[in-house]
Amino acid sequence: MKVTIALSTYNVAPYLRESLNRMVGQTLKEIEILCIDDASTDGTVDILREYAAQDSRIRLIEKSKNEGLAVSRNTALKLTRGDYVCFVDGDDLMDIDLMEKAYNLAVKEDADVVMWDYYEFGEHLFNFVSKDAVSSLLGVSPDDRHTLIQRMAFTWVRLFKTCSIRELGIHFPEGRTKQDQPVHWLTTACLNRIALLPQRKYAYRISSTQTSSRKGRVMLDMVYVPDYTENILRKHSVFEEYFMEFYHMQLNMWYGMYCGIQLEYKAEALNEIRKRYSTPHRKALVMESRTIKWFYKGEVEGNVLMKIGYKCEIWLRMLYRNIR
Repeated sequence: MKVTIALSTYNVAPYLRESLNRMVGQTLKEIEILCIDDASTDGTVDILREYAAQDSRIRLIEKSKNEGLAVSRNTALKLTRGDYVCFVDGDDLMDIDLMEKAYNLAVKEDADVVMWDYYEFGEHLFNFVSKDAVSSLLGVSPDDRHTLIQRMAFTWVRLFKTCSIRELGIHFPEGRTKQDQPVHWLTTACLNRIALLPQRKYAYRISSTQTSSRKGRVMLDMVYVPDYTENILRKHSVFEEYFMEFYHMQLNMWYGMYCGIQLEYKAEALNEIRKRYSTPHRKALVMESRTIKWFYKGEVEGNVLMKIGYKCEIWLRMLYRNIR
């Protein structure tokens, strides 16, 4: 089997048929579609059963208990039969020639991972990524790990050589959101050979029901998952190579979490940031925008003038948005 498309589903019935049609219609025919359903309750399983009955390449695993996306992906990694594997979500869409192009490039370059680009569609599109936009991978060297490691951590923009990631021992942190992050950092830093497909070949659905749109206490995972990522990088002795990119990522994730989390959890979020904020983070602030600098110097370090400046800037931004 050349490629396993590892599809994780949970209550995606309204979108699933369109997504599955793109998978079964792939121009690369030597594939398996490994469907891990996380105890859906909305008819998702009925659709999966229907497609599995029609196409022998579809293998369906029905879980009786909802355990989250990370568990589904870890299960898929154990069960995959393909020489290469791609982890995808049940509400997104892939171009029908994606697996063929990625697989052929992987074989040609003897790559451990092939990376491609994506575009966005769906609800609540603001500053969205267009399919017609030039790929951000264009002109990037596959050997430039420092640039590649700063990219979005989405797992579904990658085709992995199965034996390579099993040997590396990748593991999606269970019970957390942003569980793609440690896999992205570890594979980008440690896999031997990366190949790039500088085309926007995967459509990421923007929806208000996505995990990434939740604003409650779950957003604190944006503190805990980088902790896990750092430990993994240190275990593989590559943290020092990428420490500046890591602290840049961490500062931005913390700030995004604080801005996005519901008001009742902001004090807890700020406390978690303060516990982790250190001298390397202060040094990394030189790479950040004025707003982020003021946030950390004011809200985290306690500089009164910076705190006032930060709050004024946020207020002015809100006023500007309301006027528009």
